Amino acid sequence: FLRPVSVGTLLRLESVVLYTQGQCIHVEVLARSTKPETRSSVVSTVFHFTFETPSSHSLPLVLPDSIEDARKAMLQMHHNHLQQVCDSRSHSHHPNQ
Repeated sequence: FLRPVSVGTLLRLESVVLYTQGQCIHVEVLARSTKPETRSSVVSTVFHFTFETPSSHSLPLVLPDSIEDARKAMLQMHHNHLQQVCDSRSHSHHPNQ
């Protein structure tokens, strides 16, 4: 978490599908800690999840509908690509995996 969440504070989760690719759905979830008595909220953390569908069919194409969402999607695509490169390199160094 970027910021701590105190006991008794409400945690509000907001999610958006950043993009789809093949059978994968890439989702961003914003966690906001909210204090009802002061009507204030701050972003506590941002989660990124990738879900894979069990179907062999590709998902409908989902594209960002704003510049901000496009920026987030591009950053996530870049991160996912780097992760794949790192994973393939670590497996090539450890043939028993």
